[in-house]
Amino acid sequence: MSIIKEEKKETVSDFTIEHAKKRPISFHMPGHKGRFRTFDNLGYRDFALSLINQDITEIRGADVLSKPSEVILNVMKNYKELYGVKDTELLINGSSVGIIASILAHVPRGGSIIIDRLSHKSVYSAIRLGGIKPVYTDGSVDSIRDALIKAPEASTVLITTPDYMGNISNIRRIANAVHTLDKILIVDQAHGAHLKFFDEAFGTRMSAENQGADIVIESTHKTLFSFTGTGILNICSDKVKTDEIRENLAMLETTSPSYILMDSLDINEKIMREHGEKIVKDWRNNIINFYKKASNIEGLNLPYKEMILGKNYQSDIDITKIRIDMSGYGLSGVELETRLIQHRIFVEMAYENEVLLYTGAGNTKEDFDELIKALKYIADSEIRVNKNDRFGDKMIYKKNYNPYIIQLELEDIPSEYEYISIRYAEGRILYEPIIPFPPGRPIACPGEVVSRELINEIMKLMMAEKKILGINDDAEIKVGKLHHCEDKVKICDFLG
Repeated sequence: MSIIKEEKKETVSDFTIEHAKKRPISFHMPGHKGRFRTFDNLGYRDFALSLINQDITEIRGADVLSKPSEVILNVMKNYKELYGVKDTELLINGSSVGIIASILAHVPRGGSIIIDRLSHKSVYSAIRLGGIKPVYTDGSVDSIRDALIKAPEASTVLITTPDYMGNISNIRRIANAVHTLDKILIVDQAHGAHLKFFDEAFGTRMSAENQGADIVIESTHKTLFSFTGTGILNICSDKVKTDEIRENLAMLETTSPSYILMDSLDINEKIMREHGEKIVKDWRNNIINFYKKASNIEGLNLPYKEMILGKNYQSDIDITKIRIDMSGYGLSGVELETRLIQHRIFVEMAYENEVLLYTGAGNTKEDFDELIKALKYIADSEIRVNKNDRFGDKMIYKKNYNPYIIQLELEDIPSEYEYISIRYAEGRILYEPIIPFPPGRPIACPGEVVSRELINEIMKLMMAEKKILGINDDAEIKVGKLHHCEDKVKICDFLG
């Protein structure tokens, strides 16, 4: 009797090992860019060489994350001094756990929170866990002021800055409005752990720690040197319920925290303390030089170019995020991404006419040189193939541009749900957010009414094989449950 063995399918380790062999040039997260030589050059060769030996548990002398008193506490104190804050908590379940812990500490069960509609998925997880009512804003100062007036019961405001595309909010004005009413301001600065160091090096005021936030959550892995899944929670004022945050973190985080991840947080702090000024100055110079060289490629559009090269450095744009549009050559974002991959260059996201690049502290001058070389080659190739075509219209830069934004009517969030095919969902009320990955922020939020425009956008994303949270394999979404009684249809009870 013969046994037919099933062909083995590729697994995560198969992919990552083969990917590393390509010697990829990373313009995506994480910020260290996955190179041994980065840590070697900065004086941390032993750390990078002995990772497997650092995978330990809470043996004597290793301390305990949920109740630190020795070496882990020292790392927390070092971060506190580095960022100039009152206290710092280490996060080894990502910024998500810091956001959830902070919200649940400051918003009572069943209470209200004012949030940016484009908040991260973790914000909606906290809302669900705490039975909290969200009050949506567009993140602008005026919108938040209006929400503070309309929802005086809200105890907390949460904003996301910089957002995924690099737009930076006026935190100072928002903080003043929030504190005038004696409320707490939480800033999800997951994409801006580097801003504090840019402020110090260039005299800017972009980081939330410098602009009056009470709590700032940072994903140090996104742009700096710690490993994926790590971050810090900075406590910046006496208004914060620090003990409750710590209690929540102890409940939400694993009781077996990775010492490799904590080690990487420790090494990140040491690198930025010892070399931070030089790192950010080189980083900025490399980006500025990239913009200057790329500006000479005819038909290539850089939506942030005028913001970065056209005036002084104080701006509302995070310079480390780069948007590139080559639609003038007839290339969509996905097509441009495909051509860049042929040059071993991997981007953060491709969408519509653009690709989004996440530069990081680990990117080198050589990375940017290779990027310029690849863009020139792509441009020359397209000109040769389409030499009789004229460049198409360039996308006009929009200050707060974000892909996948749709305006929807808002109702109360349902307390019960049922699944329904996205094709038949028009007019129904969403129970949970619809979130494309990337960028990991909602296209539609709980309590919003499904529109035909939203359905069309979701179908387009599905056809492009985008990963979408909130939609199951049968193309169904969760909406408010309809109760049938006496031949009448009514929506079930709502929260709030």
